[in-house]
Amino acid sequence: MIDGYALRELTTEEFYAVYRERESLYFTSSTRDDIDAGLQDDVRERIVARRAAYPQADNFQWGIYSGDEIIGWTFAQQSDHDTLLMRNTAIDPAHRGRGLYSALLPIVIEHARVGGYQRIQSTHLAANNAVIVPKLKAGFIITGLNVNEKFGLLVTLTYFLTKSRHQLALNRIGFLNDR
Repeated sequence: MIDGYALRELTTEEFYAVYRERESLYFTSSTRDDIDAGLQDDVRERIVARRAAYPQADNFQWGIYSGDEIIGWTFAQQSDHDTLLMRNTAIDPAHRGRGLYSALLPIVIEHARVGGYQRIQSTHLAANNAVIVPKLKAGFIITGLNVNEKFGLLVTLTYFLTKSRHQLALNRIGFLNDR
């Protein structure tokens, strides 16, 4: 990473403990409406059972450290046989703007390449330039837009780990020549 910063693997329990503690600090622009409000207990139980039955896919959660202090994280998981989904990355406000996210991307890309993935995807608030711009600079391309009832307008970005898939995606989007 960048001098003075390091990545360390977190257990699932460590990750969710830090996530719960800092979620409101890191995601101040996200609405946290309870979309399950008003559901009856039997419906909530079915939701919990369905989530528990969902197959466990390959995943990782890394803490971003400044010395011994955790100042952020990244969490990714397999979403299908070819795709690594970057689910969530967050950095303390005091450490933003230092290039940490840009430095993290090649590490995640190499991890996906070694793992045999064909693509990396992520979804972001459409106005989240602090994430979208570094990803576009790293070679991700816009592959979708979606309006989500919880978060609003979202943009999906994809990084293709082989040149042929990258070029095919550009052709399908309408670009006949790669940059």
